[in-house]
Amino acid sequence: MPETALDGLKVLEYSQMISGPYCGKLLADLGA
Repeated sequence: MPETALDGLKVLEYSQMISGPYCGKLLADLGA
């Protein structure tokens, strides 16, 4: 599997509105 930009980074996401979960999804797509 190719390495991604944020490979190995762990993110805790505790947001509730629109921008927070969207940001979490972007981080997940980048490999976090």
